[in-house]
Amino acid sequence: FGIELSIAFLSTLITALVGSAGATYAGRTIVENLLKLVPGAGTLAGGLIGAGTAAALTTILGELYIATLAALFTDSGGEPPSSEDIVREFKRRLRRKNA
Repeated sequence: FGIELSIAFLSTLITALVGSAGATYAGRTIVENLLKLVPGAGTLAGGLIGAGTAAALTTILGELYIATLAALFTDSGGEPPSSEDIVREFKRRLRRKNA
């Protein structure tokens, strides 16, 4: 999309992510680690849940970011959106996805 990524922009985006989706994924991490306490099968199950969570999170966030940028570019007639607009729309879409 040609958007310049700064450290400040990425920090704001990550903060929005942690605030909106952090509790959901923290719960999965707790379950994963509790399963690892079970000898043998627990370690395997915990590892699978961890890998599945990481893959799902990466996919969801990537698709959400792309959808956010596509919508903002369409709404603005092809003009690049501001960092603030991207973060605001990303947060809105993330909250809607978690609802």
